[in-house]
Amino acid sequence: MEIIKDYFFWIIFFGSILVLFLIRILTRKPNLMRSMYEQTVEISSTEKSVSLLQEAMKRAGFKDVNFNSEDQKFYASTSFSMSSWFEHIEVKMITLDNKLQLHFSSICGYPYQIYDWGKNKENFERFQKELMKMT
Repeated sequence: MEIIKDYFFWIIFFGSILVLFLIRILTRKPNLMRSMYEQTVEISSTEKSVSLLQEAMKRAGFKDVNFNSEDQKFYASTSFSMSSWFEHIEVKMITLDNKLQLHFSSICGYPYQIYDWGKNKENFERFQKELMKMT
């Protein structure tokens, strides 16, 4: 009983993380209770859309911008800041009748970060600003 009294906080702390981890596995939702921001934008489709989007992401300050042609998705990340560790950025391209629909998502890189202090939404706003400058 002495051990439980002495380490009560740590038992609760690691128990909570374990429960959250198990819930994510059982529900098959890896981003459950994780800070994220998602938004959809439509632009006119052109032949140079891939290079345009890649350049907009680089100008927005995202690092390691890569395009996966099979999934039609861009992947990138951001650097460390005081508001969050880092974020994973994903932009999925969906072509519909000469329009290009972009599904943007920004997810905190630290798996147990529940609040992001607005950093994920700020990532989208920077991307959208650079995209509008280029189109």
